[in-house]
Amino acid sequence: MHFPVFLAGVLLSPIYATLVGIMTPALTAGFTGLPTSEQVLRMIPELAVYGLVTSLALRAFPVWPGLSKRLGRMAAIAAAMMAAMILGRAAYILAYIVFASAESLGYFVSVLITPAIPGIIAQLVLVPLAASRLEKTSAPSIYDRKHRMG
Repeated sequence: MHFPVFLAGVLLSPIYATLVGIMTPALTAGFTGLPTSEQVLRMIPELAVYGLVTSLALRAFPVWPGLSKRLGRMAAIAAAMMAAMILGRAAYILAYIVFASAESLGYFVSVLITPAIPGIIAQLVLVPLAASRLEKTSAPSIYDRKHRMG
């Protein structure tokens, strides 16, 4: 579910990217039965924040300065995703505390961060590559219109 939400954050406006983040856990649960309804309540704020923060960050900083256009764009996407991951996990923890019970910080690190490291790495590599390819083959984006050369 995370990959399409991050791609939405790269390719769509903040409002639409947030809506993708809100709808994805509920639709996935409806179609597959997973995540569970408990998990959906925690994942909706997390994924909504992923879409929103990624989109907002890329509108503010579309290209990492000092790098080529393509590499700078991919670095900016990865940086936006990292900020979104931190804030999204914070939203997940807050939702967990609200809907379940308070746990220790060590619990959240051991359950939410440590096992997720391979997925985080995969997302930080694959999403910028996929987004770069999609931006190259799709209609001009806001980024392209603002940074058109020549």
